[in-house]
Amino acid sequence: MHALSLNIFKDEGREAFLKLMETTDIFIEASKGPAFARRGITDEVLWQHNPKLVIAHLSGFGQYGTEEYTNLPAYNTIAQAFSGYLIQNGDVDQPMPAFPYTADYFSGLTATTAALAALHKVRETGKGESIDIAMYEVMLRMGQYFMMDYFNGGEMCPRMTKGKDPYYAGCGLYKCADGYIVMELVGITQIAECFKDIGLAHLLGTPEIPEGTQLIHRIECPYGPW
Repeated sequence: MHALSLNIFKDEGREAFLKLMETTDIFIEASKGPAFARRGITDEVLWQHNPKLVIAHLSGFGQYGTEEYTNLPAYNTIAQAFSGYLIQNGDVDQPMPAFPYTADYFSGLTATTAALAALHKVRETGKGESIDIAMYEVMLRMGQYFMMDYFNGGEMCPRMTKGKDPYYAGCGLYKCADGYIVMELVGITQIAECFKDIGLAHLLGTPEIPEGTQLIHRIECPYGPW
């Protein structure tokens, strides 16, 4: 691996940078929105030097849109909050960002996989690709369907209670006599087997826990104290 420091916004550094692009497969840059384009280093300029170049722009809020946001920097917690991901984590009393630096790592991973996919396409088409990766959009996708539920119906994502899944029983962190245990019982069959193992099999199929129940509000009452 080689490291090289260039001031690409001065003529000498810019010339050296564009020379390097002629033999480069993938160029990934991370800056505040369209910082390179504002300085005259647009995608089109890069493709003039290498028509097959894959360009990945990584920023907090994307290359296009409202300048009030696109011109701003962003870091881990900011991206989590802006995307709504932060509200899904933490306890019922307070949201909490996921660490360590979750948005930074997921955004970097997304940029890498997108650039590699684009490189595969370039080898088929012979034409360069440009990718716009916004950190907040990465975290919006990481939040699965919860933000869509909010946008479409105003339904807020429930947060965990003491490390337990807000929907399903047997999924979460449970305090035991000698420490903590983490479980994720997926589906009715696994829940039933667990109840047998901890001596609660007699409750299955009763009015308290009807057959097929896996919702947390029906099971946590007898299950939690164990």
